[in-house]
Amino acid sequence: ESQRATTASAHPAGALRGGMTLLESVCPCCCSLSHFRPAHRPSHHHPLHVPTQPSITNLQAAAYGATMFGSAAINNLWVTYYIQFFSKRVNTQWFYIGQVVYMLWNSLNDPLFGWMSDAAPGLTRRRTPAIRYGGPLWAVVFAIAWQDWGGESFGSVTAGLHFTLVLCLYDGLLTLVELNHAALMPDLTTSTEDRTKLNNASAAGAILGSLSSYFGHMYWSQSQGGEGGSFAPFRRFSAFVALLATIGFTFSAAMVCSDADRLREWKLGKGEGE
Repeated sequence: ESQRATTASAHPAGALRGGMTLLESVCPCCCSLSHFRPAHRPSHHHPLHVPTQPSITNLQAAAYGATMFGSAAINNLWVTYYIQFFSKRVNTQWFYIGQVVYMLWNSLNDPLFGWMSDAAPGLTRRRTPAIRYGGPLWAVVFAIAWQDWGGESFGSVTAGLHFTLVLCLYDGLLTLVELNHAALMPDLTTSTEDRTKLNNASAAGAILGSLSSYFGHMYWSQSQGGEGGSFAPFRRFSAFVALLATIGFTFSAAMVCSDADRLREWKLGKGEGE
């Protein structure tokens, strides 16, 4: 008896029936830990309908990079010269007004466009339309931003509204296109090899597009030194860049999704409808 007591005191858990805890030995009906253990529930998550094996063709990769080409061609030229352009048209008051309105709009359009894009069903119905329609519209806004809207004397209301409106439209469309372009990759593939190919194509497109700023300097210098300070050479060059960007956006939206992507999406949509 004394040996058994010693063993029980040294190993209290072993003295209980079947390795039960002290709480379970006191009230095995009500205090069993099995009542507190969560029941196993089968997972209802469906597997991703995205191919994990390399499946992106070179044409698709080039199409993916074409969006970045158009984006870089427009944006590099814009960020380099828009301050210099509008500084000769808007005074300090209108500059601050335009920047405040722009910052408020910029804080809203990022989550707004992101929510709208994710809420739309399907790859070809939520990502590519933003590039197909938003891209050319962005290029048009870029091209007309350098034009005179009539009666734009320095510090005038027309010049201030021109500056504010163009700034907001430009930023909104930039967000729409680049946000959906960035979200397109995980929709297309989960393969590391494919994503590397898409990233390389995007980097190549950005490098080619950034050349617009290099060549734009020549036309900007001509505009500054021309008769009467005419911006005609730079405006023509900007229109040409906008045209190239539009071609890039259109090609990207048309070719980045394969027939297999569209077929898979159609089957998924049909299944949801049923």
